[in-house]
Amino acid sequence: MLNALCSRSHDQSVFVGLFANKWLWGAIALSALLQVVVIYVPFLNTAFGTVPLSAGAWVECLGLAMIVLVASELRKCVLRAMHRR
Repeated sequence: MLNALCSRSHDQSVFVGLFANKWLWGAIALSALLQVVVIYVPFLNTAFGTVPLSAGAWVECLGLAMIVLVASELRKCVLRAMHRR
């Protein structure tokens, strides 16, 4: 989901016009909601082979997902610096 935000522009920061695309935010919200439902609704646990996550596991997942955002922002920063020269 963070990659979808990062992919909106090849060289512009993800934070520029962050809330401009309401459809993208709707898709991200729906995706997050469905993931939480599959993780925490017992009969869906069985169907999808999932188990509820602890708070620590959520922090780990979010931390790892942030790597995509940080790497993308660094790449875009380098591209902008190269373009200015």
